Amino acid sequence: MALQAPQFISWSSPLAQAVAGCILKGQTGSPVDLGSHRVIVPSSFASRLIQEELAKQAPNGVLLPVFQTPTEFLNFGDSISGAKVQIGLRPVERCKGEQNRGQVDKGTGVQGANQESQADTNSFTAAKSADALLAWIEIIQGRDRASLPFLFPNAKPGRFSFEEAKRLAQTLFELRDELGGSAEGLDFAGVAALPANPEKARWNDLASLEEGYRTRLNCRGLRDHNDLRSELARGEGLPEGVTHIWLAGLTDPQPLFITALSRLREHFEIQAIVGADASEAENFDEWGRPRPESWQDRRSVWPDYAESVHVVGDAPESLKRLRALLGDAKPVDGIHAVCACDREVDAPKIAALIHSLGADAVNPLGVAHGSHGLHHALRTWSRCLGTEEPTFEVLREVLLIPELVRITTGGTTAPGFSELNEQLDIADRTMLRGSLSDLCGQIASLLKPENDARKLIEYEALQRLPARLEAVLALRRAHLSLTWQEALVATISLLTADKKLREDDPEGAFAIEVAERLIATAQEIDAAQLAGDFALTHEQLFGLTLDAASTQRHRFSDAQEAVNLPGWVEAPWDPVPHLILFGLNDHLIPRVVHAHPYLPAQLRGMAGLATNAAVFASAAFTFEQLWRRRQGHGWLDVVVPQQDADGNPLRPSRLLFQAPDDALTRRVAHLFADAPNSEAQPYWEIPAEHKFVPLADAKGAARVVKSISATAFKVYLADPADFWLKRALGMDEAKHGSLELDAAGFGTLAHGALELFGHHNLETSVTSPAEVHRQLMAFLDEYVRATFGSDPSTAIRFQVESARGRLAAFAQTQAKIAAEGWVIKAVEGTLPEQDILGVKVTGKFDRLDYNTRTGHWRVYDYKTFNYAKNPIGTHTAKAVEGEPFSSAVRKRKKNGDDSGETKLIRWKDLQLPVYHMALKQGWEGIGTDATLHLGYLCLPAQVSDTGEEVWQHYHADHLEAAEEQIKAVIAALKRGGSESYQPSERGSDYPVLDALKGRQMKDYLNLDQMGGTRA
Repeated sequence: MALQAPQFISWSSPLAQAVAGCILKGQTGSPVDLGSHRVIVPSSFASRLIQEELAKQAPNGVLLPVFQTPTEFLNFGDSISGAKVQIGLRPVERCKGEQNRGQVDKGTGVQGANQESQADTNSFTAAKSADALLAWIEIIQGRDRASLPFLFPNAKPGRFSFEEAKRLAQTLFELRDELGGSAEGLDFAGVAALPANPEKARWNDLASLEEGYRTRLNCRGLRDHNDLRSELARGEGLPEGVTHIWLAGLTDPQPLFITALSRLREHFEIQAIVGADASEAENFDEWGRPRPESWQDRRSVWPDYAESVHVVGDAPESLKRLRALLGDAKPVDGIHAVCACDREVDAPKIAALIHSLGADAVNPLGVAHGSHGLHHALRTWSRCLGTEEPTFEVLREVLLIPELVRITTGGTTAPGFSELNEQLDIADRTMLRGSLSDLCGQIASLLKPENDARKLIEYEALQRLPARLEAVLALRRAHLSLTWQEALVATISLLTADKKLREDDPEGAFAIEVAERLIATAQEIDAAQLAGDFALTHEQLFGLTLDAASTQRHRFSDAQEAVNLPGWVEAPWDPVPHLILFGLNDHLIPRVVHAHPYLPAQLRGMAGLATNAAVFASAAFTFEQLWRRRQGHGWLDVVVPQQDADGNPLRPSRLLFQAPDDALTRRVAHLFADAPNSEAQPYWEIPAEHKFVPLADAKGAARVVKSISATAFKVYLADPADFWLKRALGMDEAKHGSLELDAAGFGTLAHGALELFGHHNLETSVTSPAEVHRQLMAFLDEYVRATFGSDPSTAIRFQVESARGRLAAFAQTQAKIAAEGWVIKAVEGTLPEQDILGVKVTGKFDRLDYNTRTGHWRVYDYKTFNYAKNPIGTHTAKAVEGEPFSSAVRKRKKNGDDSGETKLIRWKDLQLPVYHMALKQGWEGIGTDATLHLGYLCLPAQVSDTGEEVWQHYHADHLEAAEEQIKAVIAALKRGGSESYQPSERGSDYPVLDALKGRQMKDYLNLDQMGGTRA
């Protein structure tokens, strides 16, 4: 028995077919007995294909060999997770408080502490993932950062929080798994002992954590699975019942696997099978792996390169090109396959595209459990089970999931999902914050509004909310009274209670599998946690369970024929004649490692891990197989995007540059030619027959021509189509969960204090800046208490102080206005209602002042812009000839004198002109002969600009034109039809949906039906 020279099969032969032929060659008997053969394959997909070929090529029957991946083989065929394993080392007796470092065995890199015990037992149970992770967390939380000076050189002393410990534990868990595959199965101490390690002190810190981790496991009779694998690979044991070992198409097995085979080569016949011509023998080592020096500058001639490699501009264009490569027709199982280089991100998009073409798709990788709605709901609900009562922000997350609404606020008297979230929207706009108990208290303390129907409706809606919040708190209390595992099972039961899940339904089978995996994982974590020395909250244990179970994959397809979506490892095994390689970019293939936080390229080589050169050689060989196996009887297409979905540039894979010198220049030009980006981001196109139909119902259409407010003119002038969607269809987008007030909310904060000040000082003049300042500060505090309660959030307090600064600056302006003879006549006044062309024009103004000396009037709007603005600039802009809603007005010189010329302006807003028209026609005391000025009282961020901005020359220059445009807008509303509501070229600054900003309405709206009414 010995290691045999590799067998080479033709480039052109289907890989599984040729491998099966090699295994059966020389075998006699009926049936053929391969029971003592072990076939090591890169994936289960390869295993299935080889088994099918063995059955075809052995017509008299075959006793199949055992198929394993290299990882499975390292356990000698038996799972070590949770199993008793006999090894040659003794367990450690020390457990509590042990801090001494054991000596490192220079040959194995295994901590010498494992050999120090005098115990005689040599039987251990391999630690499960839950055992290992919790042991890591326990050790990390027990350490002060100051005790790890080289691992955390700039960190402040102190213990790790649970979340910090969990993140570091997951990192170290994965790091040990990676090192466990090295040629010697090194641990942290083994890496620290490497003579040329440039970061020896840092790895010594890691090794000190590792010693405590091992001690914790050994106290429970457990051993780390990487330690056991290393000892099995390098020990004396042999797989039982094995005579032959076949290495079928392995290009980059873990170095530890080769270490194990090297030890076994004298005991078994080992044979590698390489998917290449025999003339390539010198390019592969004795184990069938491609030699890095032979493949780093491979110069193969691919005749179909230019026709096969498709460079596209961006991610959306990649999908368009894929559709075209599939002939924009239904792909066929057994003819087509698509390999996504970024399997997690792109495979679901490719599957959706294939479904849209009428075929089914199967992804051997499956669907991650973490993507299931049950995971999302449980993770969100877990945030209610911490030590602190949930906050309003957490509640919003919970009640945006319909299933959680059902289980938390369900019942015959419960409001529907939409109604409940409308109540929460009101609470959100009112900026109610804090815990749910605080929220109930704030709602109870709200004053019932007078003479404001809208605010009264909102107030009454809020009063119905505390009962629902108490239902959430009641369920939380019930779950916290259970053990965390019972609470998890109870939540799963509630979430699935009305689903009627069935195994024969694909969605039901997925949900059942997810639920069962969660419960099983919870049992493992509970057992590991009970064995530890620290207590965790329900929220923390829910999170650990969800993290551990989320990586499980659900693999199903109820389709008899489905297009395969193999991964990079499986792609060479797929025999379809037309394979499409999707997204061949350098960061994906080859996935070489340069900037690893613990294992940079140089240290990886020292530690006996696969080098970047070996990874590249494996990828280069795999890629060459893909096109060579289809020459003459198939086709490989490669899609190479130049940008990702976020517009970041991508490099073509370096595999695409491996060409003879005379072809390299052409390849470079081909790969870096500017490819057009898709016209729209993100990628979606809606056929005309499926575009949104913006027809209003009769009530909505009537609402448009019934009345218009002074502020709504601006919306129409900015974009008539947006006005129609908001006004006639009632479309709007609420923003939830804000920690601070947005621009409009901040304006309301300052506005509230000014309103209280105005009511308090009607018909009076306060000319002392100090007194104005005192009153404004007091009224601001009063408004904040009434709106946000006695203990607003930190973010709100910061904004209150910002408003305080602006109001303090405004005190000077207000005192100056009063000193000039102006008194406040009305605050938050309702405009006299006007009827223009049968449409009611309504509105409210902020403040109306009267000058006792001149007899003039002024109507003001409060503005909290970032900087002070003049009403002329906010209401008008330069226009071009023929632009709608434009006027010719008098042109002024810089000193304000009449120049004798005119200029063309377009109207952006008509709010102040509407105020002027209404007040002149109907406000008691303002006659037609009185002078009424228009202006802003500005409280900008730049407080030095705070002051009064009056619209100069309004009566002489703009009054007639403005009133004509008011009537023109109303005439357009009355006229109706699509012509009155076409989108403007500029678009609205505040579209009905933020997600549509930047998209042209013609892409998603049927514009011919704008302004129309449903029959």
